[in-house]
Amino acid sequence: MIKKGWAIVGGLLVANLAVFGVLAYLLLRSPSLLVPPLSPPSPSPASPPTAATQAAEPDGAATVKAFYPVALEVATAWQSDARLVSASADWPGPTAETVEDQEVLWSFNFYSPAARKVYAVAVSGGQARGVRESQVPRDLNPAAVEGWQIDSPAALATWLANGGSDFLTRYPQAEVSAQLRFPSDSPTPLWTVQGADEQSSANFTVKVDAASGAIVE
Repeated sequence: MIKKGWAIVGGLLVANLAVFGVLAYLLLRSPSLLVPPLSPPSPSPASPPTAATQAAEPDGAATVKAFYPVALEVATAWQSDARLVSASADWPGPTAETVEDQEVLWSFNFYSPAARKVYAVAVSGGQARGVRESQVPRDLNPAAVEGWQIDSPAALATWLANGGSDFLTRYPQAEVSAQLRFPSDSPTPLWTVQGADEQSSANFTVKVDAASGAIVE
C-alpha cells in the first residue's frame, strides 16, 4: 500500500516537472507571454512649415517697412554685405480713399560693395524672392538705413494731403508711384511720390524727407 502511494506521488512530480518544462520552453521562445508588448509611441503632431521669407504684417498693413526685413534676408543670402539702395511700388488706378489700403508689390534694390552689383528683390503678400542681379558702372554709397523713419503710408498721406487727393479726383485713371531712395549725396533717405495720368500726360509729385517727414522743395 505504501509503495503504491509513493508511486502515485512520484507520478505527480514527474507530471508537474513536465508541465513546468513546457512553460519554460514557451517563455523562452515567446517572451511576450511574460511581458505584454509596449504600444508604439503616439506620433507628435507635425510642426507647421515656416517660410524663411514670410514677413509679418503689423495690423495687416503691407508696408515697405514691414517687408524690408524679409527682403533683406533674401539679399544677404545673396551677398552678406548687401545694403538697401531703393524701394518702390505702383498703385494702378487708385482713389484717395483706397490708395493707402491697396496691397501692391514692393521692389527692393540692394547693393553689394564687394561684388559691385545690385540685386533686385520683389515682395508680395509677405513672400520675397530674388529677381535679378546687375553690374553697376560705379561704386554706390547709399545713406544709412538707420536714418529711415517714415513708412510708406505716411509718405502717401503727405502726398494726398498736399495736392494728391485733388489730383486723383481730377484724373481718376491716374497711377500713383512711390519710391524710397538712399542717395549717396544726401545724409537722409528720400521719398518721391508721384501721380501720373497717361492720357493727359499730367503728373503731380511730392518729395518727402524719409527721416523727418518734412516736404522737400
